[in-house]
Amino acid sequence: MPKVLKLLTNRDVKLLATQPGRHSVGGVKGLMLQVKDYGGVFSCSWLLRRQGADSFTCTIGSYPILSVDQARQKAMELLAIHGDANLVEVKKAEKARRIEAKKNAERHEPTISDLISKWLDWKELRGEWKDSIQARYKAEQRIQRHIIPNGGNLIVSQATAEDISELFKPIWLELPATADILLNLMKNFFVWATTVEKARSSNLINPAEWQYLKPLLPSKKLRRKEEHYPFLEKDQLPSFFAALHKREGVSPRCTEFAILTCVRSSNARLARWEQIDFDKRLWIIDEEEMKVSSNGQHIVPLSDQAMRILEKQHELRNVDDAGFVFPSPRRFRAPLGNTALNTVIKDLHNIEVLAGREGWIDRRQSEKKGKPVIAVQHAISRATFESWAHSIHAPERPIQLILHHDIDPRLGSAYDREESIEDKRKLLQKWADFCFSEI
Repeated sequence: MPKVLKLLTNRDVKLLATQPGRHSVGGVKGLMLQVKDYGGVFSCSWLLRRQGADSFTCTIGSYPILSVDQARQKAMELLAIHGDANLVEVKKAEKARRIEAKKNAERHEPTISDLISKWLDWKELRGEWKDSIQARYKAEQRIQRHIIPNGGNLIVSQATAEDISELFKPIWLELPATADILLNLMKNFFVWATTVEKARSSNLINPAEWQYLKPLLPSKKLRRKEEHYPFLEKDQLPSFFAALHKREGVSPRCTEFAILTCVRSSNARLARWEQIDFDKRLWIIDEEEMKVSSNGQHIVPLSDQAMRILEKQHELRNVDDAGFVFPSPRRFRAPLGNTALNTVIKDLHNIEVLAGREGWIDRRQSEKKGKPVIAVQHAISRATFESWAHSIHAPERPIQLILHHDIDPRLGSAYDREESIEDKRKLLQKWADFCFSEI
């Protein structure tokens, strides 16, 4: 009759934990506690041993991390799963699988989702954003909404023009402006992934280049026509300026300055004192800060009214302004936020409506949509100016130079000197006089 082993308790095992050797604990055939003495320091581990032709001895844990009951449970689970298999070989195979899994993880080829934040960090650190916080936020939101859901798992090294075209098809016709912005972002992303991150072979084409996508996407002629930004008719402008001029604060002054100089919101909000030449009455904006940097730096002659705004802002300047002409009154050492100028216009519009008047609306768009469409600073600065300039039969060249439109790409910014600056100065002074004609 085979010998029946005593079923040891936790108390029994605790006593054995200081006695070197191998001690059977009962409950599972071959389960034992191995105790080793290292100069008075005892190390205990649980062994599962099988004798015979396919004998083996394997470690299944240590004591007291595993109690005797836990060791029995683990031993029974191993025997139930692997049956008569050699558990030493099973454990070797498991270890080999873990090593291989680690190697596979190290060989993991990054996806668009893996690298997109790293690329945005890289752009931000390089100072490539004109308005770092807002520009990054907008880019990230567009990518998260339109690229990541269906394209986040695309492996960067394997992405093709066909893959990218599939991502853009849902928005190509219905959201053309968004699609164009995203296409430029993705093109730059793949340039970075290839040249900086080395995640894509330099022998491969850029899958977001327009020349490769053009045959795969619907014709641009089929795209929905974009509506123009809502603007004010020229007859509305003097009254609007009179209302604007009565408002106190940094935002109203920046709105005035942006309209007087016909620039985009970002240029006015991010204007810095180092860009202003008070002696020559010029505002010089570097080309990389312009929407179309290929048109060169933008030189803006300053009207009398624009100079008065700058002089007043300079009187109010303090060390916390961080060099911004129009610093935020709410954020420390930061410029005005990107909605500040249009918020001023909306507030002025609401005052007009409460007084029973029309308000500062784009009349054509309002009539077309059957509801008030409030004008925005961008369109007043540019579309209203252009409409007014054409109405007084101003020469086309200074109009386009003031708007920083391309005149002759072969000349870069060289054309914007001497007599061209004076032509712009005369026209901008007439524009300022017209804006202030009811003040």
